[in-house]
Amino acid sequence: MRSGHIGSVPVATVALPRIDAAVAVRFRQQFLEQLPAAENGIVIDLAPVAFIDSSGLGALISIIKALGLKQRPTICGL
Repeated sequence: MRSGHIGSVPVATVALPRIDAAVAVRFRQQFLEQLPAAENGIVIDLAPVAFIDSSGLGALISIIKALGLKQRPTICGL
């Protein structure tokens, strides 16, 4: 994961070409561990991802739930 900002909003760019069953659990754990502090929401950039299966979607939903409504996650780059 690469991190940056748009104004005061952190942007977390997924650095994987695929999010599938082989990497979904590790992806979720690493994403949540490396997550930048976010008071004004967060953008999850999936532009580098060419393929995501149901396990990857499950991991992404789990990340969004872990962030909660306070951080207002936004997904881009689909």
